[in-house]
Amino acid sequence: MTKKKIEIEDTYDDVTAPVEERVQPPLTPDELAIFHRVASEDKDWETLGEKSVVDFSLSRDPFELPPPAKQRATEKKMAFRWITRNPARIDSVRNQPVPLRWWICNSTNTPFLQKHIDPILGCVCNLDQVLVFKPWWMHEKEMALYRQMADNHDQGRSLLAMDGEVRETARGGEAEFIAKSRMSSDSRSAGRHEVQGRDVIEADEAEIDAAMGITHGELSAEDFRVND
Repeated sequence: MTKKKIEIEDTYDDVTAPVEERVQPPLTPDELAIFHRVASEDKDWETLGEKSVVDFSLSRDPFELPPPAKQRATEKKMAFRWITRNPARIDSVRNQPVPLRWWICNSTNTPFLQKHIDPILGCVCNLDQVLVFKPWWMHEKEMALYRQMADNHDQGRSLLAMDGEVRETARGGEAEFIAKSRMSSDSRSAGRHEVQGRDVIEADEAEIDAAMGITHGELSAEDFRVND
């Protein structure tokens, strides 16, 4: 039996060979923002319990006016509103003619809101909204214009188009517009307020006259005398 000598050639990497260096491309702004957020994560979730997530803030209006602004609105000195905090929306309300124009609440225009003003932007901010204001007399003028536009719009519409609308009356109540159009030969069912031949209509004439401003004197026996 003959023995064969097997020679195994060892292969190894030459550690002295130059290593090609990989150049990391610079991160984009979005990638850099994600990198910082990933690096700042910790294990604070381990210390949270079920009781810590009970939140009663949803019961409050997130866009409630600051107390000083609410007081001036109640006293009818100034009107306030929130608008979207972007340049286009802000310019759209600042460039309107009086009385439609609004002004931004800042330390110059509304110094009574100083503690509610953002130190960076210099305005009163809430989420993605910014607070604007106008004098109360301008607010009243604007509301009067809107009411006039609504009245003009109603005058140009038919009664059928106004069916179902509810408006506030001068006495503080509500009035509903009801209008239907149906031929007598129409097979469709009558509306809930449609007057038909078998209906009995009752009305207090004195009450109707009083509502129209017509007054009558007291009746006497002479008023009931029939002349032959």
